[in-house]
Amino acid sequence: MRLANGTSGEGTLIFRGWQHQFTVEGAKLDIAGNEPVEIEGTVYNLETLEDFEGTYQPEEVDFAGKKGLEGIWVKNDKGVTAYIRVLGQEVTIKLEAEGGKITLEK
Repeated sequence: MRLANGTSGEGTLIFRGWQHQFTVEGAKLDIAGNEPVEIEGTVYNLETLEDFEGTYQPEEVDFAGKKGLEGIWVKNDKGVTAYIRVLGQEVTIKLEAEGGKITLEK
């Protein structure tokens, strides 16, 4: 997934061997500089593709001592959980109270 400094981005979910494009809105990121960041994640409890859509709220932050933030656990209202982390940059991931909304592209 690729997110710009701010709240929106796009990504690809690989589910049952197929690639599905999606957009994300409302995910607040604090990024050093103005470059978009690459984010990867692992999705759990995904039974149907439609369950991937929804608003994800933060569940738990994973800190790695002095290295700072490693990643964050998020969960939507359908029970789908994801662990997301930023690749190659030090940033702070924040999801505001409204969370980050994911929508599959049709």
